[in-house]
Amino acid sequence: MVKPCWRPLVDDDGTRRGRDGSRRGGDTKGRFDGLLWHKDLGHHVDGEFSMAVIQANNLLEDYSQLESGPLSLLDSGPCGTFIGVYDGHGGPETSRFVNQTLFANLKKFASEHKEISANVIKKAFLATEEEFLSVVRQKWHIMPQIASVGTCCLVGVICNGFLYVANAGDSRVVLGREDKAVGAVTAIQLSTEHNANIESVRDELRTLHPNDSRIVVLKHKVWRVKGIIQAQSQRSVPHICFRWFVEHLTNQEAVDIVNSYPRRGIARRLVKAALRVAAKKREMRYSDLKKIERGVRRHFHDDITVVVVFIDQSSNHRPSPRSCAVSIRGGGGGVPCSPK
Repeated sequence: MVKPCWRPLVDDDGTRRGRDGSRRGGDTKGRFDGLLWHKDLGHHVDGEFSMAVIQANNLLEDYSQLESGPLSLLDSGPCGTFIGVYDGHGGPETSRFVNQTLFANLKKFASEHKEISANVIKKAFLATEEEFLSVVRQKWHIMPQIASVGTCCLVGVICNGFLYVANAGDSRVVLGREDKAVGAVTAIQLSTEHNANIESVRDELRTLHPNDSRIVVLKHKVWRVKGIIQAQSQRSVPHICFRWFVEHLTNQEAVDIVNSYPRRGIARRLVKAALRVAAKKREMRYSDLKKIERGVRRHFHDDITVVVVFIDQSSNHRPSPRSCAVSIRGGGGGVPCSPK
């Protein structure tokens, strides 16, 4: 018997290649590297995407998802891509709930209205929040801590040539737009942040909670909700979050990195760039930061989630949205693109 003396090549995303270079299947749910999870490159109906998540808390509080294909329950309904990033605070319960509920609510309302619109997305947000508040009302007497957890909720939906952005909290969506006249890519922030350091946000909170004199408190020269956190959701205090990636890299720095390197692994590259800045701020080496375990790592940075979505204008060779659906959850849960 003769055993082959060659080993299959393995791509960054775990895809194995034979001697002829053909792809032999791979880790469609992404890969883990210590506390880092990454999906280096995947396809959605309008282009490609890259995702990465780094854990700092003892329990990962960030959840995220990308759903591409049908956006409603109807066979004739709209198709496109849904991206959600949920930056949890105080625990993973709220961000996990939103991760499990919001997209289903969007599909329900898209089916009722037979379209994707700002109104459909708003209804999905409100329904998801009301469902979670119902859970809080049912469980707070046996799980009082559930009343103090929350999440930011950042959503992007690509459908019929439109990009919709919805945000509650201070996570951020940044668009890189190519300016061919000057040969550069400009960063354009598409989301509005809700942070207690913004005066209009403090005024809104005081209006919503007139009987709470401590709804916003100046602590250590930083305005915080209840003296604890900076960010808030649009409607209720329990839905709150921190922002971390944007504290380490500017919008333009992030766009420049995306524009300067190959698509494969770009989200992972952005996370590592943010970690290097975090390490430098603490006057330590990046290699030493990587050795710090979860929980203790939270003293150096929060959980970080990055999703990079490429929208390709050319429709040549693009698969049918209904024949190739994609569902992937940041952290490893996902369903690959597979013909039906």
